Amino acid sequence: MKFSYLIKSRFSYLSFFLIFSSLLTPLSIISFLEKPVIAREDSLNFISRGEGVFTLEGRQQTKISSVSFNTTNNQNGQVSIILNNNQTINFDGRVSRQNANQLRIQVTNSGMATASGVLLLEHNDNDIVLLEGKGYLDSQGFSIIFRNRNANLPPVTKYSPLNLIQRGQGLLNIQGRQNQQLNFVSVQVNSQGKADISLGLQNGDRISFGGQESHRDSTNIKIRLTNSSSASADGFMNIRYGANNSIINLVGDGEIDGQPFLVNFYQ
Repeated sequence: MKFSYLIKSRFSYLSFFLIFSSLLTPLSIISFLEKPVIAREDSLNFISRGEGVFTLEGRQQTKISSVSFNTTNNQNGQVSIILNNNQTINFDGRVSRQNANQLRIQVTNSGMATASGVLLLEHNDNDIVLLEGKGYLDSQGFSIIFRNRNANLPPVTKYSPLNLIQRGQGLLNIQGRQNQQLNFVSVQVNSQGKADISLGLQNGDRISFGGQESHRDSTNIKIRLTNSSSASADGFMNIRYGANNSIINLVGDGEIDGQPFLVNFYQ
């Protein structure tokens, strides 16, 4: 009796499976088993001449003469920087789109060498407007800053005035000078996207930067620097802001009169 019941039970399970399978088309079976596939963006291929600096820990800075980028397959891409000595350094990584004109490359390797870090690439049509980023190459820290001054800036549809102010603490480092302690930061952006950034030093002095808004979302704004008072300036300020016009964090990287600078400020 037990043997007969076992045969009947197995037969009933098999019959149910065959009936259920017959209700599914081959396409529905494949769709059920396969993982969802993220839609693929059209292949991208940019190249631009300009100027920039590649810094690798323990070595002298090297000037960059041109930069290229192309997607190698779905969600993967390669950034190539061509140095003034004709050396080429490639960075491969995962690509994600930040907005219509900005890509984020999560670095995974550099040819056969190990590499990690993040590169941000801003483009307009097929022109690379900006490439910046930091990371590690064979355990050595590296940084990249490249600008194409002849490229047309990406169009911006609308700006909203913004007025941020915050007391806190931070540090301003300008190459060749002593570090300066910060205790105050303000950021103002007008309806044309023009920005004024003021860094309050602990000794009572202030250092001001002018620039143009290049990206904004609900918690972050990015300013492309154009000047520092009467001095020339290049680079970016990335500001994370919160409720009541507060500044949670400000990070900057660029040059003042050709001297590299870094700034970090937080509440």
